Amino acid sequence: MKRYIAGLILGIIMAAAAQAQSFRVPSNNDGRAGDWEFTIQLQTNAADTYNGKQQTSIRLNQRTGFGFGAAYNLTEHFSLGADLNFSSPRYTATIQPQEEGEAAQSFQNRADIVTGQFKGTWNILKSSLTPYIEAGGGFTFVDSNVRDTQVPVTCWYDPWYGTVCNTSSYNDTNFSYGGAAGFRWDTKNSMVLKLSINTLTIDTSDDPTINSIRFEIGARY
Repeated sequence: MKRYIAGLILGIIMAAAAQAQSFRVPSNNDGRAGDWEFTIQLQTNAADTYNGKQQTSIRLNQRTGFGFGAAYNLTEHFSLGADLNFSSPRYTATIQPQEEGEAAQSFQNRADIVTGQFKGTWNILKSSLTPYIEAGGGFTFVDSNVRDTQVPVTCWYDPWYGTVCNTSSYNDTNFSYGGAAGFRWDTKNSMVLKLSINTLTIDTSDDPTINSIRFEIGARY
């Protein structure tokens, strides 16, 4: 999956270079510089399996979440902003009890994931239709919604969090960082449309990475 995402990002950058040389893209007469922009986001994560220590794993299902974004365009090329995203994907977890002789156990549930990121964005072209790349960092809150009645062991080893003991619902907040590559279109009526491929790495014991596709619609002021 990581090679697939890297290949897509490289393809977008190469396509941008070819477009700049071979085509005449729409001009951006009004310009982005000095404008604020606000967007509503739909983001779908890819289904993936994350293997942890001691033969533990989490299978995260595909799910579409939503979010909000705000940014200030310092120049035609560069902007600084922030995003806040929410998602509740279902997952299947395999955990390893800490007591000797007990077999690994699996269960299903739905996780609540909230991510807030500060980011910088580079628009490759000055035109209204342009590829862009961005990078950022912030926090990710994950609530596993695991309760004592669902995991009939005193302590277990979780693939993301490590050792967990008797808790009504285990959750944690960690530093996270990521990047994106995509295209944006600034329409004549100051609307903004964006489509991108995103990657997010959560700074836990095994650094799981979540890949996703995001669509944004918003306005510039």
